[in-house]
Amino acid sequence: MRFYVRKRHSTPAVIIVALIDVLIVLVIFLLVTTTFKQQSALRLQLPASAQAKKMGANENRTVVVSVNAKGMYFMDDLPVTSEQMQMKLKMAALQNPNVVV
Repeated sequence: MRFYVRKRHSTPAVIIVALIDVLIVLVIFLLVTTTFKQQSALRLQLPASAQAKKMGANENRTVVVSVNAKGMYFMDDLPVTSEQMQMKLKMAALQNPNVVV
């Protein structure tokens, strides 16, 4: 008498080719039916100013003064002594009273 019968189970196979075909058709469908929006832009004609003034190179001059850990002075990344720095700052102020230090 046999109570246990061993059955042979086959492993299920997934057919990938059909899945890929369906996905490609879906992507093509979505690409064809999609509406692409284009940003609308307005052409502006700005008025010209009669009172506009051109900024020269000397009008907004900035002088950078720094001191390192050793106590050396630098003006615009060039080493200077304290006397040279005072003289250069006075000259810059005479040339342009709006100089920023």
